[in-house]
Amino acid sequence: MDEALMTILAQTMSRIDKLADRDIAQIKQCPQGRMIPTFNNRRPVVMRVEGYGSGRRRSIITKDAELQVGLARRMMLSSELEGLAAEKQIISRAMIELGDLPWKNRATFLRQKCPWLPEDAVSSLCYSAPDAAGWAAEPFEQSDYMPEAKTKITSRGLAVRSKSELLIAETLYRYGIPFRYEQVLWLDDRHFLVPDFTIKRPNGELAYWEHMGRMGSEEYARRQIKKVMLYFEAGIVPWKNLIMTFDTVDGDIDVRVIESEIASKLL
Repeated sequence: MDEALMTILAQTMSRIDKLADRDIAQIKQCPQGRMIPTFNNRRPVVMRVEGYGSGRRRSIITKDAELQVGLARRMMLSSELEGLAAEKQIISRAMIELGDLPWKNRATFLRQKCPWLPEDAVSSLCYSAPDAAGWAAEPFEQSDYMPEAKTKITSRGLAVRSKSELLIAETLYRYGIPFRYEQVLWLDDRHFLVPDFTIKRPNGELAYWEHMGRMGSEEYARRQIKKVMLYFEAGIVPWKNLIMTFDTVDGDIDVRVIESEIASKLL
C-alpha cells in the first residue's frame, strides 16, 4: 500500500511542478510591479509600485484599468505559486517520512527487531504467495509508450514487446514470481525510468529486470547505456537489485540464462 501511495505522491509532485512552470511563464508576461490602495489629497487612488528601497518607483494607475488587470493577474499567479511551493514542501516531508517508516518493508523490520533470525526464516515470514499475487494484480502506473508495439501475448493475456520478453514472463510465471510489466519507476519528482519487469522478491524487496534486445543497433545501444547509467545513479545496480539480459546475435535468448538469473537473484 505504501508503494502505491508513494507513486501517487510522486505524480502529485510532478503535477505541482507543471503548474508552477505554467505560472512562472505567465508571470513573465505580466507587467512589473505591484498595486497598493492609498489616498491622494484624501481621495482613494490605486498606486503601482515598482522596485524596493531607494530604487522604488510609484505611479498612480487609478484610471488605467488594463494595467490594473495585468498587475492583479501577477498578484494572483504569485500567490498561487507560493501555495504550490508550500504544497510541494508538505508532500516532500510526507514522502521522506513514509520512506523512513520501519514497517514499510517486512524484511527490514524483522532484521532490525530480530537480528538473530536466520535469513531463510526472515524470507519465509515475509513472503506468501497470496500476498505476492495480490501485489502483482494491484493497479499501477504503466508506461503508455507505443502500445501498438506490444504484439506478443503471454499465456495469461499480458501484451509484451518481444519474443524474449515473452519467454522471461512465462518463466517468471512458471517459478511463481510476481512481477509488473513496464511499471513507471520515479527517480525524483520529474524523472522516471520504465523497467521491463518490476519484480517482488520473496523477502518483499523489489528488483528490476531489463532485457536489451537490439544492442546491434548503435542508437538503441546508446539509449540502453544511458538508461543503465540512470539506474546506477539511483542505486539500482546488478550486484544488488538489477538484472540485465541480452539477445543473442540471432535475436533470441537462452531460457537457461533466464533460469540462472532467477535462481541466483530472485529465489
